[in-house]
Amino acid sequence: MNISDMVNGFHPLKLSCDDSKIPWNDPAFSQRMLENHLSQEHDWASRRFSVIEQQVAWITSQLPMGARILDLSCGPGFYTHRLAQQGFHCTGVDFSPASITYARQQAQVAGLNIDYLQQDVGSMRPPPASISS
Repeated sequence: MNISDMVNGFHPLKLSCDDSKIPWNDPAFSQRMLENHLSQEHDWASRRFSVIEQQVAWITSQLPMGARILDLSCGPGFYTHRLAQQGFHCTGVDFSPASITYARQQAQVAGLNIDYLQQDVGSMRPPPASISS
């Protein structure tokens, strides 16, 4: 499967009723999750940076330079940050206010133009886009 197959095969997500029990957008919970994202001692919330670097290298090998990338559940923006540094146009979406705030701050400090949206990816709809091969 390639990336175009995944994008073209988009189907709305069906979430179970139990998914609403996790308070992803609660400020205190959001801050605790951000702390886990930032930790390099474990892989509980985000992958370790060495793994992220390998995955970013693979992603960049699959896409034309300057491609648009949508990172759903982007957390603190580890992937979008690295991809934008390499010339990709990135949008990150996450429900966590702490993660989105952190990602925006990091992008601003680095001078990167990344769009970060605080939204629930389970209920959002992607904007219409044309995909060229």
